[in-house]
Amino acid sequence: LYFDLLDATVDAFDFDILAHIACPVRYMTWKYGRETDVMEFETQIREILQKVIDRKIALEWNTGGLPQNEEIFTLYRQMGGERITIGSDAHQADEIGDYFAIARQSLKEIGFTHYHYFKNRTPYPVEL
Repeated sequence: LYFDLLDATVDAFDFDILAHIACPVRYMTWKYGRETDVMEFETQIREILQKVIDRKIALEWNTGGLPQNEEIFTLYRQMGGERITIGSDAHQADEIGDYFAIARQSLKEIGFTHYHYFKNRTPYPVEL
């Protein structure tokens, strides 16, 4: 259901960054102890990623979800995705930027050369 709603969101709204693509899987595994592989939903994820690529929407690497992000971002890159952002989803001021160095290194290993930040809905690349 989550991926169906996420797919509908990509179709229905005008936005620049899609975040939390693996959020339910993260909570099922970490919070509730139900071991779940995000790639069980690969067909739906591919459909969403293709729309994100076609619409030039950036995909956010959320440093709070590192284990799930690598598989999704590898798939995104293999499909031709290039526009990414990095966010810490900090809930405390001292958490801002946590794990950014790890995210940058992982993104390089996947094959990305830049991440992006947005100002007034315009993406600006930053070398990894």
